[in-house]
Amino acid sequence: MNELMNQLLDQFEAGLMDRALKVMHVVTDEKRRFPMELNKSQCSEMLLGTRDTGTFDERFNCHKDFPRIEGRRDKFPRDAVIDWYHENWERTAVRS
Repeated sequence: MNELMNQLLDQFEAGLMDRALKVMHVVTDEKRRFPMELNKSQCSEMLLGTRDTGTFDERFNCHKDFPRIEGRRDKFPRDAVIDWYHENWERTAVRS
């Protein structure tokens, strides 16, 4: 009886682990979580984990080469922003 219970518990645990990994993948995958075109607060949330647009402007948007879509409102292409960050993360520190 104990062996059968242990097998059932192992299967249950494996199922829970699989489900948790799937959920974590969706939550952490910015390409699934955010739309193709970001507004300023979405861009800030993706890069900083907060919708603080002041910090976003100070660290990222101030760079002339930061990817943006020209128009009346600030829009940013998600994939280009991700690529830019990977190439320029060292430049994004706030200097005092």
